[in-house]
Amino acid sequence: MNDRESELALFSRDQSLFSGISPSYLARPGNAGEVREVIRLANREKIPIIPVSSGIHFNGTTLPSQGGIILDLGRMNRIIEVDVRNRRARIEPGVRWGQLQNHLKHMEMVAMNPLFPHSLQSVVTSYLERNPLLIPKFEYAEPILTLEVVLPSGDLLRTGSAASPGAPEDTVADMVCPYGPGLDFYRLFQGAQGTLGVVTWMNIKIEYLSSLRKTYFIQSDHLSDLLSFVHRIQRLMIGNECFILKRLDMAAIASGGDQRSMESFQKEIKEWTAVIQIAGTRRRPEERIQYQDRTFHEISQEYGMDTRDHLTESGMETEIFEYGLQGPWPEDQPYWKFLAKGGCHDISFHTTFENLPKIVKEAKEFLLKTGLDQTALGVYIQPLEYGRAYYTQFHFFYDPRDQIQKQKMIQLDQAFNQKLLFSRVLFNTPYGAQSSLMYDHATIYADTLKKVKKIFDPAEIMNPGRLCF
Repeated sequence: MNDRESELALFSRDQSLFSGISPSYLARPGNAGEVREVIRLANREKIPIIPVSSGIHFNGTTLPSQGGIILDLGRMNRIIEVDVRNRRARIEPGVRWGQLQNHLKHMEMVAMNPLFPHSLQSVVTSYLERNPLLIPKFEYAEPILTLEVVLPSGDLLRTGSAASPGAPEDTVADMVCPYGPGLDFYRLFQGAQGTLGVVTWMNIKIEYLSSLRKTYFIQSDHLSDLLSFVHRIQRLMIGNECFILKRLDMAAIASGGDQRSMESFQKEIKEWTAVIQIAGTRRRPEERIQYQDRTFHEISQEYGMDTRDHLTESGMETEIFEYGLQGPWPEDQPYWKFLAKGGCHDISFHTTFENLPKIVKEAKEFLLKTGLDQTALGVYIQPLEYGRAYYTQFHFFYDPRDQIQKQKMIQLDQAFNQKLLFSRVLFNTPYGAQSSLMYDHATIYADTLKKVKKIFDPAEIMNPGRLCF
């Protein structure tokens, strides 16, 4: 295999259980004009094209199913502008989390990020894939304001107020309104996995960086008790960041990427830990923390919860969570999802908090049936919009070098998602087995999506084989 073939072959695999076909071509555009040229060529010659923004992928969505052209957007990594007054930043798809957060920090601003994203993860990719944000407030539920996308025809489309005359350089609008004019297009490209176009820049929400913050850890061996407590806290709108981790996830993160520390943490902590962070605002931060802190402790006492600002005697975990949540996982440390076994398969969905304990129990049973290690299970639970629903991500840890484990994990993926399909959950961004299961059952919905696809991509060149296309 020569150097060119080796480079192309890299795009036929990722960090998921799945594999693809080696692409025939690799294009690395530097701007939207070059993206349009590549897409027009692909459309004219009927060549599949797969857009790639991040330097790492976990779900198999960028693996070519028919060969074609990899459109690597890594060179398009400019932070085009930051509008502090309107709390927005306009960025290209190759901008990664560390780059953006470090840039904003100097302006005392911050973008809302998911739970410790990988350092190679693209911000635009995170938002398009609907990765949940750590602050479960309504105002952050939709982090995308406006965007520019190259359609499969090669034409440009701008959404919301970015579609106003003169945008983006000399627009009469402020670029922050995601709706209209007329139809609301911006949600069309969320969760589309590159099947309807290529985003070349995105306006995202940013917020003032809190000057003061306090982090609390609430532990329990019973998920139901912890969920009830978190649900009450959310209804009272107390705190900013709020989420729940199972023991193995908590130990991996709290260890900072150190294997021995992770094993030690597992012995010291309980089965479940809620992390809640109270932060001050830009003005009068001490007063905000004071009244929220008082209410938080009153509710903790009411529920009989053991609330601490540290988990262990060393307190190392407090620094990791207090100062690390507003950014990616350190690039010089093994990624936290890989620390337990080397590989991690995620299964994600939305559901209600009453439904969660039963589903967690079923996940353990599926591990047992498949012959996999029951202890190698992580769970991340993220409230959404003050507890209206809960994003849940199961982490099934496995050794990627063990082919037998990988095959068992593929079997588990199919069987467990089949069970989830009838367990009152929503597959918000379907990957792997979720995709075929969902679209096979939601036939009217799938047929409608195919009609939309036919309008936008009649030649069917954009990332074929994804979703129901």
